[in-house]
Amino acid sequence: MRERLGEVVEQGGFGYHTTVGHMIEAFCAWSARRHGWEPDPDLVVANASVLQGSGRAWRPLPSRPAP
Repeated sequence: MRERLGEVVEQGGFGYHTTVGHMIEAFCAWSARRHGWEPDPDLVVANASVLQGSGRAWRPLPSRPAP
């Protein structure tokens, strides 16, 4: 059990998908069909949850200096 757990930890297997290329391709194709919007697949980031996506969306925003 310890050995196998160590292998999973080394691979980063924590319940999230690591191969999301096909999902990104499907999303881009759906966006083009449904909305006429063709996002660049290289700029699309897959998220496991809304919370994770929100955190990623807010991260690039510059922080305001304290008043």
